[in-house]
Amino acid sequence: MLGKHKPAETPPWGLGRLLKTARQVLVTQSVGLTPAEVSAAVWWVADEERLSGHRAVTRVLRELGGGWGIVGRVIAVPPLSWLGGPVYRWVATNRARF
Repeated sequence: MLGKHKPAETPPWGLGRLLKTARQVLVTQSVGLTPAEVSAAVWWVADEERLSGHRAVTRVLRELGGGWGIVGRVIAVPPLSWLGGPVYRWVATNRARF
């Protein structure tokens, strides 16, 4: 089907899940985040800046630059920024549909 893709196969013994979890633990420990925090939202961590959720997304977009940078700057300004949290939660909840 158009727009649908088959998810990557996970080995039956769970090695893929184990490796993914181990990598997440190493990364989260190195930046001072808990596995629960990482599971709950996307994060932007750089120097002293720690952003989660929609604020992290706008920061990533600004870093990408070009058209994405413009989008990141525009959606970070009220009144669009007020919609950031609800839109982020909706997309996160429904991400499997995309």
